[in-house]
Amino acid sequence: MRNIAEYIARERVLELAAETPADAIRELFQPLAQSPLLAVPADFLEAVLQREEEDSTGLGMGVAIPHARPVGLSDLCLCVGRSRVGIDFLAPDNARVHFVFLIAAPVRPPALYLQVVARISWLMRNNSLRQQLYQTSDVDELAEILMAH
Repeated sequence: MRNIAEYIARERVLELAAETPADAIRELFQPLAQSPLLAVPADFLEAVLQREEEDSTGLGMGVAIPHARPVGLSDLCLCVGRSRVGIDFLAPDNARVHFVFLIAAPVRPPALYLQVVARISWLMRNNSLRQQLYQTSDVDELAEILMAH
C-alpha cells in the first residue's frame, strides 16, 4: 500500500476555515492553483465541485475525499485540511467531516488513485490516529504525523 507522504507537501496541509463542502474544496485548491502539475487549474476545481454536487465524497468517520482526474496530470497530488468544527459533507453516518483529502489524480494509471484512497481509508479507520490528528496543536504537527504514514 502506498505511503501518502509521497504526495503530501507541508504547504498542502491546512487548517480549514470553511463551513461548506464547496468552500473547503476551494480552500484546499489554493495550494494547487499555482502548481505546474495542473495544466488548467480552473478545470480541475470545476470538476471537483461538480462531482461533489452530484454525489457527496463524505465517507463517514469524519472523512471526505473530494477528487478529480484532470487530463494531462502526470502525478497524483494531495491536499489535506482539518476542520475543528466539522463540515456537513452529507456523509453516510451523518457525522461532520473533520478531515478533507483533496486528490488530483492522473487518468493513468487508474490503480494509483485507488491505492492512495485505500491508504487514506486504512489510516483514518484507526481511531487513535484519527484522534491524534484531531488533537494536534498545529498544522505542522498534523503534517508531520500524516507524512510519517
